[in-house]
Amino acid sequence: MTNYLFLDIDGVLNAWRAYTVPPHKQAWADFTRVDGKQWGEIISPRMIAGLNQLIHDYDVQVIWSSSWQRQAPTFGEKIGLQGAGLWPWLKLGRNDTFHKSTAIGEFLADVGRAGDRIIWAEDEYKPESLNPWMDEFGARAIVPSVWTGITPTMLIQMQHFYAGDSPAPALRMPDVEPEAPTAPPAPATRQAEPNHIAVPRIAGTN
Repeated sequence: MTNYLFLDIDGVLNAWRAYTVPPHKQAWADFTRVDGKQWGEIISPRMIAGLNQLIHDYDVQVIWSSSWQRQAPTFGEKIGLQGAGLWPWLKLGRNDTFHKSTAIGEFLADVGRAGDRIIWAEDEYKPESLNPWMDEFGARAIVPSVWTGITPTMLIQMQHFYAGDSPAPALRMPDVEPEAPTAPPAPATRQAEPNHIAVPRIAGTN
């Protein structure tokens, strides 16, 4: 059995609209800008630490499924995803969920086995884009948003799924779906940590 994570970047790791959300509604308290492919991508180091811990604890094999294509591994290394430079990336004919789903299905047709636990992290996931591989492998989808990226709650859902504790679908829409901002974006400063959500404990931190 293999644990797989098919990982997008924009809207999943890169919460590029996070600063348009009021600070008290932001999914992470430490959003920060980094230089990426197009503009100042917005990343949470705590989210990255949580992903690193998840990937390590559950021996997750990560495959990039992003329009970033060959640039994805380099960006992953830059933002601190351990081993990201060695993760394979899917070649896409076009950047849409149908072609991503098709590429994932072709990948699993070669290497997938019964009992594999598979998560697709994709901000533009739509039910109509489902391919047979989703049902065949009992795969799940995590659906972050450009306002949040992967949330603490989603990390916990992923942990339970890889641990075999979650037979129900792990599909979740964004935890935060804010209205259009009425004020200028907040500056890139650290905000107080929200206390209304459970955040995974990261080894080596307090």
